[in-house]
Amino acid sequence: MSVISDSKSIGERIEDANRRAIDILTKAQPTWIDVMPARDFIPGFKENLILFAGPPLDPRNAMKPVKTSISGAAVQEGLAKTLEEAWQMVLRGEIILGAANDYKSVGGGLGPITATTPVLVVEDTLSGSRGCCTIYEGAEAELLRWGHYTPTIADRLTWFKDELAPVLSQMVRGMGGLNVRNIMARATGMGDENHFRNVASNALIMFQMMPALVELPLDHQVLKRVMRFLGGYERFFLHVLLGGASAVMDAIKGIECCTLMTAIGGNGHEFGMKFADTGEQWFIAKGPKMSGIYLNPKWTEDDVCPYIGDSCMVEAYGFGGLAAAAGAAVVRMTGGNYGDALKRTEEARQVCLSSHDWAPIPWLNFQGPPCGIDMRKVVSTGIAPIIHGGMAHVDGGQGGGGYCRLPMDCFVQGLRAFASNRGL
Repeated sequence: MSVISDSKSIGERIEDANRRAIDILTKAQPTWIDVMPARDFIPGFKENLILFAGPPLDPRNAMKPVKTSISGAAVQEGLAKTLEEAWQMVLRGEIILGAANDYKSVGGGLGPITATTPVLVVEDTLSGSRGCCTIYEGAEAELLRWGHYTPTIADRLTWFKDELAPVLSQMVRGMGGLNVRNIMARATGMGDENHFRNVASNALIMFQMMPALVELPLDHQVLKRVMRFLGGYERFFLHVLLGGASAVMDAIKGIECCTLMTAIGGNGHEFGMKFADTGEQWFIAKGPKMSGIYLNPKWTEDDVCPYIGDSCMVEAYGFGGLAAAAGAAVVRMTGGNYGDALKRTEEARQVCLSSHDWAPIPWLNFQGPPCGIDMRKVVSTGIAPIIHGGMAHVDGGQGGGGYCRLPMDCFVQGLRAFASNRGL
């Protein structure tokens, strides 16, 4: 933990700490550097450990999609033969569950992480902090990241491990790394808020990846399979960004007297946050449900789970809902309009300490999206920022897309803990 001199007043110490954190946050250079099994990135990763999104979870409270995704990951890892056997092993404690964010990791959606799961490793080359995220699984209705597990899903995940991940590792290492910030800087001015819409950023990363891929000494059929997969989806970049967001936010975690939020995520039962000064401590509230558009017009909020996922780490970094003004088309997909897009960004600006002006939004006179969510400002103004994302259906699969406000109670708990630790 970084320490601030005790000779200053608490107000001065907070301001100094927050300036240091903002300096890290706004100057960071997240760079994709490798792809490797999670156990090679996370020291001491136990063979029976499975990481999941959001704060720690009592498995007895797990929603059906969470049970299936964790159980499917266990079967895929060879820890169990059936989904039912896997879940009974979880309940008995033979399979250990962990919050991904406690391990500098992000799964994206419900994406579970096991010892051999390939992860995209991203480093902030200024601070040296690293984070990781799973490979984007696809956009199909049935995916492990949405609480399904089928033979088709198993085959794809096996291909990820055996062929796709080694090729991507060879490619990005051969490139000397791929700068994530440079892509975001351009994509934000091209209609991406960089969470729920990644059309521009994905095209930009493919422009860099494809020439590097075709230069690799690969079998023609291998190259075809890899390029067909990468060219088949619009959101591969999101998971690269999530690894970067994890790395950048981890760089400010533990700065004494810093009041910025460093992590957020939901497990379908509860929603949790972390703040810089309190390090790895979670502050937990009831999980919110998202408002927006359902994929089936007959569905209602009873058909979707409370927020599940950790892709909202994009918002912790300063994009997604905070950059809604950059991606008005996304706001329409969440049931809003252009005015709502502007309002979401301007509300967020009232509770943030800075902005990412390296990612200018043309229709905001080239001002960047706000960043550095300060729990003091959230509590004092009563404004909880909005996050974007997908909705998980109660029976698995994606139920729709939408938005929700971050739970105010998490900020209140965090501020109370901060004050108590400082004797205030």
